[in-house]
Order: sequence, then C-alpha cells, then structure tokens
Amino acid sequence: KPVAMLLIAILIGFTTWLGAKLTGGPGQIALIWIANGLLAGIILSSPRRDWIWLLASGYAGNVGLNFLVGVDPLLSVTLAFCNTIEVAAGCAITGAVGKFDDLGWGFHVRFLAGCVIIGPLLSAFFAALILAVTHGAPFLDVMRSWFAADAVGMASFAPLMLYMRKADLSGLFTWEGVLRWGTVLTAVALVAVMVFTQNMYNVRFLVTGVLVLTAFQLGRAGLSIAICMVALTAVLAIESYNGPLLAIDPAIRQKVLELQFYIVATVLTTFSVAITVEKSAKLKMLVDAANIELLELSLTDNLTKLSNRRAFDDALEREWKIATRNRSALSLLIIDVDRFKAYNDTYGHSAGDACLASVGRLLAGIVFRPSDLVARIGGEEFAAVLPGTSDAGAKEVAERIREAIYNANLPAESSTFGRVTVSVGVAAAIPAAHDTLKTLFDIADMRLYHAKQNGRNRVGGPEIEGLENVRFNPGFGLQERQRDRKNTAA
Repeated sequence: KPVAMLLIAILIGFTTWLGAKLTGGPGQIALIWIANGLLAGIILSSPRRDWIWLLASGYAGNVGLNFLVGVDPLLSVTLAFCNTIEVAAGCAITGAVGKFDDLGWGFHVRFLAGCVIIGPLLSAFFAALILAVTHGAPFLDVMRSWFAADAVGMASFAPLMLYMRKADLSGLFTWEGVLRWGTVLTAVALVAVMVFTQNMYNVRFLVTGVLVLTAFQLGRAGLSIAICMVALTAVLAIESYNGPLLAIDPAIRQKVLELQFYIVATVLTTFSVAITVEKSAKLKMLVDAANIELLELSLTDNLTKLSNRRAFDDALEREWKIATRNRSALSLLIIDVDRFKAYNDTYGHSAGDACLASVGRLLAGIVFRPSDLVARIGGEEFAAVLPGTSDAGAKEVAERIREAIYNANLPAESSTFGRVTVSVGVAAAIPAAHDTLKTLFDIADMRLYHAKQNGRNRVGGPEIEGLENVRFNPGFGLQERQRDRKNTAA
C-alpha cells in the first residue's frame, strides 16, 4: 500500500496543479477540477476498507503540491480538507462498486446526487466561507465558481476511473478492438477540435452526436474516455478565448458557466444512452439464451435427457439428404426395451421411468461421435442415427449397445434373462435419388421385429450394400409386429 499511496498522492498532486493552471483563464474563473473526480472514481471502484487510506493519499497529494508551489500553508491545509470532504461525502452517498453490473441506473442516480451535486456543494460552501473570511473574497461568486468546476470534474473524470477499472476491456487488446477504439476516439478528437476551436458557429450538437456513436460502439468505458477528451478540449479552447460559446455571449462568466453546464448535461445524456444501449444488449443476450434453451428443451426428451422424436426426425432427414448428395453411408438403429409393459406391470411406472432413464444414460455413453444422434422416439423405443457408418460399423455399435444394457444388470423379473435387455434393428444404406427415407426406417423396424421374434436380446441386421439391392415390401410383417407387441408385451 505505501507504493499505491505514493502513486495516488502524485496523481492527485499533479491534477491539483493542472486544475490551478486551468483556473487562471478568462476572468480567473475555475473551469474544471479534475483531481476530485479521479480520486472519487478510484475510491468508488475500491473496497470500503481501503477508502480511508485512499482519502489520506489524496489529501497528502493535494497539500503537498500546494506547499511545493508556495501556497500559504494554512490555506493549503484547509482547502485540501474541503476537497476531501467533497470526495468523502460523494462516495459515501454513492456507495462502493463491486462489479460492472452494479453500475446501473440506481448507481448513476446516487452518483449524480452525491458526487456531482451534494459533494461539490459542501466543498464549495466551506471553501467560499474560508476564502471570504481569510481573503475577503465574494462568498457567492467563489461558491458558484468552485461548485461548477468541481461538478464538471466529478461528472467527467470519476466515470473514467470507474469504467476503466470495472469494465471488461479484453476486446480492446485485439487488432479489431484497437482499430475500432482508435477510429472512434480519433473521430471524437477531430470533432471536438473542430467544434471548440472556432468562434463562428455554434455546432455543439456534433459533439453530442459523436458521443452517442461512441456509446454504441465502445460502451461506457470508451464513452468515459471520449467525454474527458471533449471536456479538456473545450476547457483548453475557452482558456485561449476560442470556442462556439463566444458566438453566443461575450460575457466571460456567463460563457464559462454555460460551458460547464453543457459538459455536465452532455455527460448525463450520453451515459443515459450508453446505459440504455448496454441494458438492451444484455436483455437481447438473455432473450437469445432463453430462446436457445427453449429450443434445446423442445428437442430434448425430459425423462432421459436424450434427443426427442422431433430432433430425431430432423436429424434423420438432414443426414439422409447429405448422404444422398454425397453418396455416403447412413445407418439407422432402432432399439426397443424387451418386455417393457410387463416390467411396468411388475415394478410400477415410477420404476419404469427410472429404467428408461438408465437405458438413456447407457446409450448416451456409447453413441458419442459429434455427428451421431441418439434419441428416445416413443415409449420404450430409442433410435440412433449414424452418418458415415457402414453396415458392419452399425452392427458393431448395435452389439455394443446390447451388451452394455445386458451387462448393466438392471433387475427385471418379467424377462427370461432376469435383467433388462434390448433388441436392436439395424438398417444401413448408401441412398440413391429414388430411395426413400421411410424405407430405411421400415427396414430397421422389420429387423427389430425379427430380433424379438428370435428370442429378444438380439441385433437384427443382415448385410446390405444399398436400398436398391433390398427386396422389401413396406407392408410385410406390419400386422404381425403390431399383434406381437400387443400380445407378448414386447
């Protein structure tokens, strides 16, 4: 902490000196006081336990600089105390910021009340009172000038420290980020110089426009930098008797006050836009995430967490088209839990659901290629789509599935094997343009039927090369399959 305290003291000392230099402008009126804004931003973005030593560091830097430049010691101590009161009061009202998401509307309302209004008012009151007593300065004039300069400094520079410390700036450290930030901030600088270094036209609306653009492109972190650039450009311009405000009113004091009010109003307006933009973007992300989740839910079987029939149909149709176009292999497995109706009658539907969930987990562990899909397509029936898989490969996967379910040894008194088993129908093809997807499905279903007819706990799938080589009547065995499932509780 000693190193950090020294660095903060140096920063506050330097910006105190800079503020004093900017006070020596037209009519000796303070234009902007940067030091308090920077210190408030550092404090607000730090844990509360660090506030005391941060305030002490700022106070030390303020007093030390005044001593170095020969300001009366008593005046240095008392005016530095006024600045410390301003920062402490503003931060106490605003509250600490834990993370970037805390910088919402509530925070900005508290920041406006505490750091931009109440804190500068307290500081201005005590400073004006001290200067009126010690130097005979006009109380109201000093208070007005002090308050305006500090309010502008708070509104402009406190957000800079807040957002640079709390915002996610990882995107800045890429070539795309550097290009975007560089382009936008260069545009801000050019517009600010063009607007505030000429006296002929009042075109301040251009500044507001480019700041709104910055809010859209760079968010609040980039906007805070842009606002500081605009504020310093405007202050330096008016220091040299330039700027569009001279085209409005030749009175120095009125000109300065109008500039200060314009800067604060611009800060409030553009940050409101930035908050709205970021909230809208965040809301859109939440909506998109919710839509993705809803889509996933609509394609997921709630019991087994596998894909559902809708997802299966979509995937099978998609892969069929790809296989037809590329003349590549496509395999389909239809998996049926043997004698599941009898299992439900014996153990109850809750146990039946648990059984299906267990089977689903086992299937998910076997069919694991990214291109594969395993789904529950109804009741106790499952299916797997295996793109780019030959007949032999499909039969191998089917056999692994059968063995995995058998070896899981899930108890089933209704089964002749004393455990839960499955039968699998396999169909594989390199589809041609005249082939139909229904035929592939019916072949797998027919082979599942024959596996059950031959004793269950089997894989049904003779060797085939393509559907064009298969003699198959889609109606064959349909009534027999339906009767078998009804009578024997397949």
